[in-house]
Amino acid sequence: MARPKVDLEKRRQQKRDCERRRREKVRSNPEQYEKAKQQERERYYERKKQGKIKLIGEVSRREKKD
Repeated sequence: MARPKVDLEKRRQQKRDCERRRREKVRSNPEQYEKAKQQERERYYERKKQGKIKLIGEVSRREKKD
């Protein structure tokens, strides 16, 4: 049987709160913050290389509309 929607919303809110607290903790430590930013940059460049992320110049007019 599927779980009630209320439980799903509650769980999603708890996850958002937990993630927010984790980010605040990382931002409070400059060393961890720089490491997290570097990892995010690497992730971005990897996704860009795989073609999952396109620059505006690479996007068609139709895709820009959507």
